[in-house]
Amino acid sequence: MTSSLFLSAFLVVASGTPAKGRPVTPTLEAGQREFKRGDYPAAMRALEAAAAETQEDALLSKIHLLRGQCFAAQQDFSRAEEAFDLALEKDPEAALDPTKVDPALVKVLDGLRARLRGELSVSTAPSAAAVALDGKALGDSPVRTAVAIGRHTLSAKTVDGRFTGEREVVVRARRETVIELALLEQKNDPTPLFPSLGDWRPVADVRATFEPVQWREGPGFELGGGLEWSTYRVTGHLRLVPDFGLAVRGALRVPVADQLKAQIELELPVVFLDYVAVGLGGSGGVEYEPSKWIGFFAEVGGKHYFSGTPGYERNRLIMQAGVRLRPP
Repeated sequence: MTSSLFLSAFLVVASGTPAKGRPVTPTLEAGQREFKRGDYPAAMRALEAAAAETQEDALLSKIHLLRGQCFAAQQDFSRAEEAFDLALEKDPEAALDPTKVDPALVKVLDGLRARLRGELSVSTAPSAAAVALDGKALGDSPVRTAVAIGRHTLSAKTVDGRFTGEREVVVRARRETVIELALLEQKNDPTPLFPSLGDWRPVADVRATFEPVQWREGPGFELGGGLEWSTYRVTGHLRLVPDFGLAVRGALRVPVADQLKAQIELELPVVFLDYVAVGLGGSGGVEYEPSKWIGFFAEVGGKHYFSGTPGYERNRLIMQAGVRLRPP
């Protein structure tokens, strides 16, 4: 008795104000009143009379949901499931509010919904398109298969991707849902090989460099600036110490985490001493971007100079770190 009253307390609130747009007949209102009072036999009589008065699927689904709750309140869970089956047959999206109804009863309804099936027949124009339901392949159109009831997203596209289509469908229990999906031709603008000037944004950096093998030369200092687009960057740099020189760098950046990017740089350095030394270098590292306009980076790489005096080391290990600015 105690468990029955406890379950009833959960269920009574479920029969309150009807959903907007769904009319309630006087007989159904009488059934709701008796349900609230806990007189379930009287509520069942009123609900069965209400079911005989209407042919509207939405209203019938509401009636059978309340019938199922009456049966559950009387511990007749087998008949409660039968009533829920009828409710889902009339409306595959019928649901109980888990904040107002015993969660165990909500699971019964949802479990039944997951088990019920309906037939879905799909044809497309053009035909022979690959059909998917909620992202899962069904086969090439025309296709017919049993699927879970309820609302789904149906999509299709031709093999060459030229024609595609998508729409929502509602599959009903023990019924065949026939869909003719018209596919539209996709006119995609080709992606430009090179970005327009307006797609680039300015970037500047200040970096300190250190060459462990030539540590006696001391740290270096560079100023640079250039342009950045998506994952690419092209910059020019002025080396001030320990030697005066120039460098052109191209970089590729790849996101690895929030605010963290890995990057690879290629470099063409030129050093002006008593002669001109031209080289080729590369480095790899990471950049942390705490905001969209500033980043902190560190890299390790190497350089090889193709010319130089006998005392000038042509192969060099480079460690560098700095701050990169991206003006708005």
